[in-house]
Amino acid sequence: MSTISKVFIVVNLVLSVFLLGSVAAILSNSATYKEKYDELANNQGTEAADLKSELATARGQIENMEGENRRLQNQVSDLESDNQTLQTERDQERADNNQLRSSVDSISSSMQSVQTALNDMDSRNADLASQKDAARDKAAEADQAKMVAERERDDARRELENVSGFRADLEGRIAELEEERDLLKAEREALVQMGVPVSELIGQAVPLIEAKVSNVGEGFVVLNVGDKDGVQIGYPFDVYRGENYVGRVIVDKVYPDTCTARVRVQNRDLEFESLDNATTRL
Repeated sequence: MSTISKVFIVVNLVLSVFLLGSVAAILSNSATYKEKYDELANNQGTEAADLKSELATARGQIENMEGENRRLQNQVSDLESDNQTLQTERDQERADNNQLRSSVDSISSSMQSVQTALNDMDSRNADLASQKDAARDKAAEADQAKMVAERERDDARRELENVSGFRADLEGRIAELEEERDLLKAEREALVQMGVPVSELIGQAVPLIEAKVSNVGEGFVVLNVGDKDGVQIGYPFDVYRGENYVGRVIVDKVYPDTCTARVRVQNRDLEFESLDNATTRL
């Protein structure tokens, strides 16, 4: 064997040893890398599971927030609807207040007319009293004329009879007026003592409507008549039970067949009850 062959064999052996060492090192590194890869894969799997769990939690929170948002939107819609309802009720209350103001103005005007009529009656009573005095004076003059002139006796007697008849008529009329005045005063005093607002009962330009109380609430009553019966807001109804006066109510809301009325006057000894009679005119 030549030297070159020996050298070549030695080189091959060295290379073979080197190759074996390299392969061994590679295999050793491969096992290490595999362990690291498995560890990394396990860590990534755990992190992926954690991320999936966090994602599911986040989605649940998003759904909860969306549900809460929808609930809040519904509450906003309900509040807007309630606000519209309150606005409508406030407008109705303003209309009712205006109607009541108009009724009060009408009642005040009626009271002024009644007061004017009473003043006229007092003036007429004064005129009648003056006429009565004048008639008495004429009767005295006639008696004196009778005594002075016998010739004019018949004429004076006829005149005296005429004056006496006129005086009797005047005295009878005065007595009737005085009796009527005393009766009206007595009735008015009796109504006032019962708590009836006489000033509100005078001069009401409303049609005659008969009704019955169908229900009673706190400060109001329900009547069994409504728009079909000609009832309007502001109409007064006097409520009575048999011969007893219970009180007065004023209509504030009208429906087709019924209406509600606020209590304005109430007898201290009586309460409003169902089936009580009611009328717009006593």
